[in-house]
Amino acid sequence: MRVVFLFFCKYNAGANSKPPWNPNAPCDPSWKNHLTEGYFWQLRRMVETKIVDEVLVIIESNRGSGKLDFPYPNFTGYVIPEISYLHDMLREDDVLFVRGGFRSWHDFIVNCHMDKWKILYAANTGRERWPWWDIILDDLTDPSLRPMMDQRKRLWLHYEKPINPNIFYPMDIPKKYDLCIGASHIHDKKGQWKAVEALYEYKLEHGRNLKAIMPGGKIRHGVGTNKIHSMLSELDIELPGFVSRDDLRVIYNQSKIFVHLGGGGQNDRGPLEAMRCGTPLLLSNTTRHGFVTHSNKDISFILTEEAEPRGLGTLLLDSIIKKASEIKREDVFNYFEKVSSVENVLLPQMNLVFDFIRNNPKADKEVLNSIALLNYEV
Repeated sequence: MRVVFLFFCKYNAGANSKPPWNPNAPCDPSWKNHLTEGYFWQLRRMVETKIVDEVLVIIESNRGSGKLDFPYPNFTGYVIPEISYLHDMLREDDVLFVRGGFRSWHDFIVNCHMDKWKILYAANTGRERWPWWDIILDDLTDPSLRPMMDQRKRLWLHYEKPINPNIFYPMDIPKKYDLCIGASHIHDKKGQWKAVEALYEYKLEHGRNLKAIMPGGKIRHGVGTNKIHSMLSELDIELPGFVSRDDLRVIYNQSKIFVHLGGGGQNDRGPLEAMRCGTPLLLSNTTRHGFVTHSNKDISFILTEEAEPRGLGTLLLDSIIKKASEIKREDVFNYFEKVSSVENVLLPQMNLVFDFIRNNPKADKEVLNSIALLNYEV
């Protein structure tokens, strides 16, 4: 059995435009930066543990197309200019594992490949509304509410966004920062602005700065952000810009607490990566964060309605940082490993799913009822 992992789509050519490309030429080296994400570690482990036999990774882009080279067996991949090039690569028994549900993939699947099992990981993004998915992986809902068969006979299963354990792990190094300020991917900067405002309030109240670091894109000047820039000039916040995942690991380990005051961005990786490094969390809400990030109140701090981020500086920062410093970081790491790791959670789940698919090679919503009765221990 082979998994075809539709991973990413950006700057793709028009549908069926068939721009020339060479599948034997190496793709642009910049695409390899994506291959350190946890998805590829999960898929690699699925091959190594014989849950599946092979993996084919597909990125759709007309920039830097070519072949992806993976350093481990039974893994191949391509950056293709547009999705129709995938037709000739597919086999009858392939399983489509789709991340994100990019629009160009809709017609490709509906018109030609409805007989294949179709697994989506993009719950709560709107793409789960497409009615023809067979299995939808959900990393936001309480695991006790999954599995669930919806009215369209699509099976919803609990999932954990995979974090690469070879990159994110605890380090016994001194703590340099009181807090690391995170945001949802690169487009939700408001969560970081709230943290900057809280630190500014803290300075006004206490007459001193807390030491912070805020990795990621720089805050642009504009009507809504000019006051943030004026605050930054008076605060002790390092702004390293975009950093490598290896550098992020060091930053998480150097921070007493990871602060995420944004919306979550469909379960942003930042809090998960921080937990894997043993760093406690402060979140403004639980709406769009993975269950693991807020299910254990001994290692995660969640703001209540009475303690909005605007009043965080004067009300809570000192006490929260003090409590975070008293938490044993191995407790954070161990909890994450128990409820969210690739080895302890994802591989057993994927083994159940793909064993079922192996025994039922043709997609059939009627037979999904049998797997819906399975209970996953989390």
